[in-house]
Amino acid sequence: MIYLTRMMGKPVVDAAGETIGTISDIAISPGEVFPRVTALAFLGPGKTPFMLSWRKYVADVEEDRVTLQVPRAELRFSYLQPDEVLLSHDLRGLDAGGVARLRAKGLRTLGVALSDAAALRLCELDVDAVAQPPFSLDDLLERLRESVVEHAKLAPIGAADVSAREHGGNGNVLAVLGSKGAPGASELALSLAALVARRWRGLLVECDGDGGQLAVRLDADPQQGSLLGLARALQRDDPELHELLSRWLVGGKRGWPQVLLAAPDPQQYLPEVVIPGGVQALLDELSQRFALVVCDVGQRLARGSEPDAAVRLHRDILVSADAVILVLGSRQEQLHAGFRQLQLLLDELSVTGERIRVIVNGQGAPGATASAETVAAITHELDKQGLRVDAWLAWDAKALHASVRLGLPLALARPRGRYTKTLQKFLDSLLVSTAQPEADTQQPQPLLAKRGESRLAEEGVLPWRR
Repeated sequence: MIYLTRMMGKPVVDAAGETIGTISDIAISPGEVFPRVTALAFLGPGKTPFMLSWRKYVADVEEDRVTLQVPRAELRFSYLQPDEVLLSHDLRGLDAGGVARLRAKGLRTLGVALSDAAALRLCELDVDAVAQPPFSLDDLLERLRESVVEHAKLAPIGAADVSAREHGGNGNVLAVLGSKGAPGASELALSLAALVARRWRGLLVECDGDGGQLAVRLDADPQQGSLLGLARALQRDDPELHELLSRWLVGGKRGWPQVLLAAPDPQQYLPEVVIPGGVQALLDELSQRFALVVCDVGQRLARGSEPDAAVRLHRDILVSADAVILVLGSRQEQLHAGFRQLQLLLDELSVTGERIRVIVNGQGAPGATASAETVAAITHELDKQGLRVDAWLAWDAKALHASVRLGLPLALARPRGRYTKTLQKFLDSLLVSTAQPEADTQQPQPLLAKRGESRLAEEGVLPWRR
């Protein structure tokens, strides 16, 4: 067994006996009770960083050194793989966002608390388990082994697909987030997915851990197919997954996008979805099959003192998505709640500003604040974070009435209305195009534009990765 604290600073000696550096970090591959060491990071002459494959180059680990199998001239630099974790780098100053990203890679986290206050803090970080003394080594190992058999299958699935997504092999994932006070985020996610489906193969995923409403609107039964079914199929590595997924999708008619419903009875079944690596594996599987995956994320993000599967689902989606669309309402209480969500995204989940887009919804609605001072205040608040309002969506009463009467997404109920036109313009600014699609691409795929990047000609597209 290797302990990180005993390895840090240890000399690295090549096969000729020459000291070529000191250890600065160790990379592991998660998915087992005792993760496998995969790479060795060390600082060479002039503090030049190196990373070497553990299996290929490390010959022996001694009390005072690590000996390599070959002389210095034969060493070749290795690169950290998407499913690997650098212990010192990734765990230093660990916050809730870091825990969520580790979970996305399939790594289970166990916190050791020496006081009740420390235990509460660890719960706020959303670690998978907390141990408090007195305990033995066997007790700790038992906590680490909990559900490891279920978790193990998801790690390689997520890891392989993360590699494909990061290198532009699959579609993009957009997470749409609202806040307390019903700012219209779910309807916006539905309308956005409907507009996307006009041009690309798009999917709306209902990711509200507190239960969604789309099953009622579509007269569908989530027991017949939902996020839960997909999670279970991934865990058992079902060879019929592609066929099963096509059966589980609803919608796709009368302008509706295809929809994957939320899990039925979330309180009972949601823990099966949010195991380490689970959410990332779901998104990667879907992004292999769809050019753009729009996730309607539930608004609860704040952690309590007890484990909360719904909050974990929402957080995991947000840290795994390629872009996050934050929807602010126009009423004063909605704005306050929305800015709290923004601070949580930036500070606690460490979502970068480059990945965030902001929409203010309901301009001119009954009770909405539309004064020039309010607009200036919103602009000023976002500017402090290096952000801006990417779209101001006007209240469209006619579109709302038509949506209820026709049973259509808001953007399709009144295609020439202000709401639809503004949302389409936002979509156009969010996606860019390339000059020519690849020859083996069956259909164009959307490309997420970096903030301020101009759109190109309306032709084929390839996915941009953060």
